[in-house]
Amino acid sequence: LKLAPAFEAKICVVPYGCPEMAAQPPPALRQKGRLRVLYVGSLNQGKGLSYLAEAMSGLEEVAELTVIGSHTADKPCAALDAFLAAHRHCSGLSHAEVLAEMQQHDVLVLPTLYEGLALVLLEAMACGLTVVTTPNSGLGDLIQDGQEGFVVPIRSAEAVRDRLKLLAADESLRQRMRSAALGWSQEHSWQRFREEIRQVVRRG
Repeated sequence: LKLAPAFEAKICVVPYGCPEMAAQPPPALRQKGRLRVLYVGSLNQGKGLSYLAEAMSGLEEVAELTVIGSHTADKPCAALDAFLAAHRHCSGLSHAEVLAEMQQHDVLVLPTLYEGLALVLLEAMACGLTVVTTPNSGLGDLIQDGQEGFVVPIRSAEAVRDRLKLLAADESLRQRMRSAALGWSQEHSWQRFREEIRQVVRRG
């Protein structure tokens, strides 16, 4: 659009909706144990996976990571294999099983380098997870940094690690951000998305 100076049509932006589901209250064990961190996505560097691996290094006493995703490359990758071996790894899960896993975690990290809009972030927020992601996820302009989640620079393992340490150390912060994420997801429902699309069409 920047390369089309004669473009005069009105642009309307309608963010995707979040699934409408009732998030289960976090078990008491999650409040006393290590921070439960989740990654869901393709196992490739486009998702910033190496920065998550680096961020988790040294957090073993305060955080544990579950990785949900399947290999996308034909050739083996020793670094990726070592990373997966060091953490809990699940693949081949159904959508319902992924949502069930979300219900059992505290935070979803997606340090993606490029994305349209990562729908997994919307699903995570609907499950009450705090999200840690980058401006390139498509969600950076839709949430408030530090309220519903954290928006960190791309390629910054240090920033991801700092946010995870902060969440692990502050239970009240986790609860506040959980409530904010749930509230945001309920406000941005698929029903609201459909209604806004209808309004845009009616206005012509």
